[in-house]
Amino acid sequence: MKLKIVFVAHALAEVIFGLGFLLTPNILFGLLGTSTDATGIVLSQIAGAVILSLAIISWFGRDVPAGTLRDAMVWSFVLAHSAAGIVVALAVWAGTFNWLGWPAAALDVFFVLMFVWLRQHD
Repeated sequence: MKLKIVFVAHALAEVIFGLGFLLTPNILFGLLGTSTDATGIVLSQIAGAVILSLAIISWFGRDVPAGTLRDAMVWSFVLAHSAAGIVVALAVWAGTFNWLGWPAAALDVFFVLMFVWLRQHD
């Protein structure tokens, strides 16, 4: 697999989650078996906007050649998905999210592994 393919898949996944948190946070929280108040909705929408910015960076960065800029992109995605995966896994273990949090955490793990592996082998 090429890093470019991971960047494209990453952009698509981030668009889906970003739009979900920006436009329909109550639906996403409902799927995860939880809810939030007005402050949580606003913070979710802000997170959705940030997630969409990651999609834009990933999409337009798919053809960036190996070097400092691509490394910065990859390591920022690794940090974002490592933190998100841990937070989601802890939310499932605590009972805050239902079992549907596991696929989201697994997607984070997938992107971390793919970015780290392909950064070295692409």
